[in-house]
Amino acid sequence: MSRIALETIPSLTFYKNALTAARRTSPIAQLVCAGNPCAVYQPEAVFCRNIGGSGVDVDWKCEADLPSSLRFGKVEVSCEGWSGPGDPYVMKGSCSLGYNLVQLPSSVLWDDARSGWSPFSSLRKVFGSMSLFFLIL
Repeated sequence: MSRIALETIPSLTFYKNALTAARRTSPIAQLVCAGNPCAVYQPEAVFCRNIGGSGVDVDWKCEADLPSSLRFGKVEVSCEGWSGPGDPYVMKGSCSLGYNLVQLPSSVLWDDARSGWSPFSSLRKVFGSMSLFFLIL
């Protein structure tokens, strides 16, 4: 068992059905999904990169192989403080990721599938329909 400053951890990988290491508390699941989409899909692994911060206030960007209809919503990395809650030093291997998945509306998926999202996607649909209409006349 060793401690490490949370802000110095460059990245973390979390696995489905794996438990955290624990010293003062009981081990918990490395990945904890909340929300309705979790009943349909949960990633096998999630990779999170430290994108800045200090002490216990570190920001993380997380990525996983997700179906095109899902995106990460809120993500929260939690680790066991070495001496107690709020300790900037954490026990190595004690971190877990709480997250929720957001289901994208089908209209967003349709735009993504056609040619990538842009602010003009809706206009493209309207003008595309109009040009088809003019061709018929």
